[in-house]
Amino acid sequence: MAADDLPPEEGPITKVIYKEGDTNDGTITDVLRIIAGVPYYVKVEILRSGGTTIGPIIFNGADFGECVAPGPNDECSFHDCSGELNGIPRLVLSQFGTIALAIDMKSLSNNCDCNKETWECAEGIVSSLMSAIRITLTPLGT
Repeated sequence: MAADDLPPEEGPITKVIYKEGDTNDGTITDVLRIIAGVPYYVKVEILRSGGTTIGPIIFNGADFGECVAPGPNDECSFHDCSGELNGIPRLVLSQFGTIALAIDMKSLSNNCDCNKETWECAEGIVSSLMSAIRITLTPLGT
């Protein structure tokens, strides 16, 4: 059974979605597996790398807004976008157990090099990584 075919685990679900290459725009799409019928709080974080901007951030067709990582430009840490998203708290729910995700990428740079297993990042190294977005979905009531 492929990892994508496995049922979602109980508790928080964290996934890092990243963009590599030499272009600093475009849309990243993905499907997140959750437990059907369970509402989840949404936390979105973006890698601070040269003034990264993302948005709109779309979960199952709902626009959660835009996020701009504040300086310093090359801190290479993750910025919590919670205060910038539309509506508080932001919740997602699916009767089918999947959440369609689309994030428009803008103003990216390749100033951070990250270990894609641990997501520890260092500055000052030019890499193929243009941006990283960490999505955490936490079941309501946990």
